[in-house]
Amino acid sequence: MNSTDIRIFNLLPSIICTYQTSPIYRFQQMNHHLCIMLLMWFRLDISYSPAFIDRHPCNDTRMIKIALYKFCHFPHGPFHHPVIIPVGARQFSPYKKPQFIGQIIIFSFMCSVYPNILCLSTFKLLSEAGIIDIQNANGTKGIQKLCSLKNQRFMLYLASDKKISDSYETEIPVGSYSAYEVRPTCGLATSEHVIGHFDNPVFFDDPERIFANIIWFFSGYLEYNIPNYLESNQKLTEIRISQEISSEAPGICENWPSDIHFTINGISAGAWTSPGDFGLHRGIYSPSWWQDGYNQYGLLKTLHINSEGCFIDDEKISDHTLNDFNIQKGRSFKYRIGVPETAENVGGLTIFGKNFGNYNQSIKVTLIYELTGRVS
Repeated sequence: MNSTDIRIFNLLPSIICTYQTSPIYRFQQMNHHLCIMLLMWFRLDISYSPAFIDRHPCNDTRMIKIALYKFCHFPHGPFHHPVIIPVGARQFSPYKKPQFIGQIIIFSFMCSVYPNILCLSTFKLLSEAGIIDIQNANGTKGIQKLCSLKNQRFMLYLASDKKISDSYETEIPVGSYSAYEVRPTCGLATSEHVIGHFDNPVFFDDPERIFANIIWFFSGYLEYNIPNYLESNQKLTEIRISQEISSEAPGICENWPSDIHFTINGISAGAWTSPGDFGLHRGIYSPSWWQDGYNQYGLLKTLHINSEGCFIDDEKISDHTLNDFNIQKGRSFKYRIGVPETAENVGGLTIFGKNFGNYNQSIKVTLIYELTGRVS
């Protein structure tokens, strides 16, 4: 890295010329091999100072202190041991434009314990994982690799996908409701187009609604028939219904509470208040044609019904237990989700199915059972 490079990039990197990765003991130590070095054994004369030094860009006999976004406090005076001073959590998030790998290494790996080959291996792994995109581009010193983020947000989903052994799992498409009553604002869409027109409930009877992947309405309900495959020797112990849901505001509004109610076979299983209609960021699975001003994603909530009551995730919402819902073996039961006009917070409902939102799933229903004997 010479003075020309410094002028091009408009920054002073923490790169020192040396024959080997060894500490710098004097200002006029002249070396010729490029590596990343950490300042050690040099007493800093002010309490707040940059963590690294480099040769002066205009005079090879002088050294200069370098400030790269982060100033570190050194309460103990000089460095008595090698210390890694992080530049800050700026590895990729601040880069609005693609960056050369060399520049990212300067920002992110300011220590001699991270050789360039390790950095390149890390970028290769990030590329293989689909987190960054690497392309070749012409640089000041020939072909260089240009890095950019593939997405601006990444979600870590820790829930287990492991199937419960004694259970039946069914995924109900959001458009396969058997009954409905909705009021505008309302609508439904497949992953390719809107069905009919916005705010006209008549399109909820359109034959294409079975392919709907997102449905929204301001008040009302949708009702689904849930298949029940339990046999005579299987006793139902718990029902789990997982879905991505949010409020429905005119346009979008992150602070738009809505009381979403759940019923099984006409009996209330409680209510949960959605905090808002989320749309400031695009949903991970939102189709490209879906406009930014529309509902983008919801929260993944799971309704649990067992012998202790009804729960949304770990929050109890009703004292009704599984025995209160009159679920019979081999007969489907009715699941209704909606926002009554009499609710304290009437803020609508959006249900996200596959190819929309952040979770790429429809309504997942799990019936957990225990064996009681032989099949009769």
